[in-house]
Amino acid sequence: MPPKRKSRANDVVASDSEPDTVALRRPTGTALLPAVMNNIEMLKTKRDRDRKDIAAKFDAYVAERKKAIADHYAAEAEKRSTEAKALLIRYAEVLERRASIEDSIEKLVEGSANDIDELCMLLEAVCTGRREQLDTATGSFASITPKEATKTPTTGLAARWRNIFSQGDTRANEGEEKGQACNDDGAKHKKGEREGDNAIDRIFW
Repeated sequence: MPPKRKSRANDVVASDSEPDTVALRRPTGTALLPAVMNNIEMLKTKRDRDRKDIAAKFDAYVAERKKAIADHYAAEAEKRSTEAKALLIRYAEVLERRASIEDSIEKLVEGSANDIDELCMLLEAVCTGRREQLDTATGSFASITPKEATKTPTTGLAARWRNIFSQGDTRANEGEEKGQACNDDGAKHKKGEREGDNAIDRIFW
């Protein structure tokens, strides 16, 4: 059997280690019930106080966390708002630049169209002037279409060329003969002159 526990007349029961701990004495005799009730009331009071402290700390922690979360989301929202604003500003600048480029292209196309119209008018005026000069130069002559050349047989053409060449040779021979005769007459005339000179010389001598 386990040994019996020694009874103590004055047992001090402490609820916790705080400075305001309540010392509970084990009542004896007829004062047992009032002492117990007093101890219970003191314990309730301490429990309520601890609960209030815990609740206050919890509320403070929750409020702090709520504030931190709210600040975080507010900063994130401001950051996103700033980024969105910058993006919108950039998008607006891009749209303005695009509109300016489109206006420049439209003006360039319009200017090119006007230049093309003026060039067409100039070319048309040049063509009209040249046509008038051509009509003035040609006068009232109608357009002459060349007739198609008649084809001659190959044998006839060859014979014709042979005749032409033969006639040319004959005429050349005749010219040579005439030239030779003229040369002979000149030589005879010169010879007669020389002979006459000799006769005169002989007479005078």
